[in-house]
Amino acid sequence: MNTYAVLVWLVEFIHLLLVIFFVAGFFVSIKGHRTFRLLHSISLSALLPIQLLFDFNCPLVVLNGRLGELAYPGITGEWHYKSFLVPLVQYLFGINMPEIIVTVATILGSIIAVMTLVYILLSNKALARQEI
Repeated sequence: MNTYAVLVWLVEFIHLLLVIFFVAGFFVSIKGHRTFRLLHSISLSALLPIQLLFDFNCPLVVLNGRLGELAYPGITGEWHYKSFLVPLVQYLFGINMPEIIVTVATILGSIIAVMTLVYILLSNKALARQEI
């Protein structure tokens, strides 16, 4: 296995960890874990503008596609630039979903994260006023 193939799997693993972080973060209480939710909201809020730079593709998918081209130079195809989530959901649950669902879920998650971020910042401001 060449170095690029190892990097492809490493990027996929990091991508999976980030997806788990983004999804699981919505189920963590704001009151109990304010710092975690603040970091979650900031990072997910930043994801949408970053994806706009890559034509609504996750930068990790683009990086993984480029590494895939370097790892397997004779093989061409658009599979290099596809998210791993769609085949994973299809394999695990037997659901055939289009790629656009991942993009729409990311956009909705980013909007919710911005609203959560505003809520946290406003509640921190209110708490600071109460302490004075």
